[in-house]
Amino acid sequence: MLLARSGWRLPLLLAAVALSTGCVRETTEGTAHVFQNELWVPIVTFLGGVAAAVGGWFVKAHSDRFGWTMIILGPIAALGLAPALFLDRVAIDDSGMSAKVGIWVFSAPLEVKYDNLAQVRLIKEETTGRRGRKNVNYSMLCEKKSGGEPTKVPLGNHVIEAAAPAFLEAVQQRGIPIINETGE
Repeated sequence: MLLARSGWRLPLLLAAVALSTGCVRETTEGTAHVFQNELWVPIVTFLGGVAAAVGGWFVKAHSDRFGWTMIILGPIAALGLAPALFLDRVAIDDSGMSAKVGIWVFSAPLEVKYDNLAQVRLIKEETTGRRGRKNVNYSMLCEKKSGGEPTKVPLGNHVIEAAAPAFLEAVQQRGIPIINETGE
C-alpha cells in the first residue's frame, strides 16, 4: 500500500533532478570548447517516443485520431529526433566555430573561421506563421572579408545558444566588429 501511494514520487523526483541539471554541457578538448546536449536529453526523448507509441496503441480505443498520432509521432521522436539530439555539437577553438546541429539529414555543418570574418551581425527576423501568428527568430550573420554569401547561424538550438556567448567573446577579442541589429 505504501509503495503504491508513493510510486509516483520517484519518477517525479527523477524528472525534477534531470530538468534541474541543465540541457547543455561544456567540455574542453585540447584548445576547443565543445558544447553538446546532456546525455539525458536524447535518452528521455527516445524513451518518451517509445512510451508515446505504446501509449497510442491504448489511447486509440478512446480517441482513434489522437492514438494514431501518438503511434506515428512516437517512433519519429525515438528514431529521428533522439539521435539528432545526441549528435548535436558545437566546437569553438582558435581557428573559429564549427557546428553540427539539427536533424543531420536536412542540415549542413556550419563553419565560421576567424581569419575570413569581417563582422558579425546579430539579427532578428519576424515572420508570420499559420493563422497569423508572429514568429521571432534570432541569428548571427557572419560576413566574410572575401565577400560572398554570409554564413547564417540560427540561434534556435539550445546547443548553439549556449555556445554563442563564447563565440562572440572570441570574436570580440580578435577586434572583429559585432553589430547588434535586434533592437534589444
